[in-house]
Amino acid sequence: MIDSRLLIFLKSADKLSFSEAAKELLLTQPAVSFQIKKLEDYFGIPLFYREKNRISLTEAGEILFRQAKKILSCYEEAERAIGQISGIVQGRMMVGASTTMGEYILPKILGDFEGRYPDVKTLLEIGNSDRILNGVLSRYLDVGILAEEVKNRELHQEKIIEDELVLITSSKHPLAGKKKISLQDLEGQRFIAREKGSGTRKEIESHLKKAGIDPQKLRTTMWLGSSEAVKGAVEGGLGISILSRWAIQKEVRLGTLREVPIQGVRMIRDFKLIYYKGKEFSHAMGVFLKFLKEYDWSRLCRK
Repeated sequence: MIDSRLLIFLKSADKLSFSEAAKELLLTQPAVSFQIKKLEDYFGIPLFYREKNRISLTEAGEILFRQAKKILSCYEEAERAIGQISGIVQGRMMVGASTTMGEYILPKILGDFEGRYPDVKTLLEIGNSDRILNGVLSRYLDVGILAEEVKNRELHQEKIIEDELVLITSSKHPLAGKKKISLQDLEGQRFIAREKGSGTRKEIESHLKKAGIDPQKLRTTMWLGSSEAVKGAVEGGLGISILSRWAIQKEVRLGTLREVPIQGVRMIRDFKLIYYKGKEFSHAMGVFLKFLKEYDWSRLCRK
């Protein structure tokens, strides 16, 4: 029902990049550019300034951006009202998740959800915590799932699942054979960290400070942009790291990574659902939120 050109325009306007919009929407860049050109032909005025590798909204583009969000909201209101009468769950959802949740947990949940409600289409945006929070604040994303506390009174926050950050080494690392290590054992070890803006990195630094370790004094040799990159570096013997237990289940089973407890230190955090207070969701989004809150999390450990 929703005009796909408006979705493409909104994504392009939010990202200020046709290539990024294409990547998120699983389209080619020429397809995105073509649909934007069709919109510009329809209105008879450019919607974007195009300067080398950059785009920005024209005055007309700014107006359409504001109005398109209202149009999208009207579509959602219609879907919600009709869905409540018909009992049919269909439509689309815009969900954002921080890297750990988006890569290791949410895809399995969405698979179960879409198995039950095949007419729902989900656009899942995965990025570091700062990126997802900005998506929620700009109202581009319906909801976000983050592992850090968000200080914004306009946002509703609700715990959905607990996570534990754990120290990992390669199977051949000198620390791998130890049942437990002390905080002093970390000194001098090559440490691999996530990039700035990562919720995992912020949580690790917070927990280490509480345990009496200055994160700045760790011998950090790499800053990487994903948990997959961190795991690969640790498996390759380039250092040790701290990651979510959710992210390392497969490698621990295969024996390529080892989890080594730190004496007297447990790094527990909560994944939280965030969205604007009082937000009116589409019928599909409302059904998904109920599904998520009632989900049997033990299913993830059995897969």
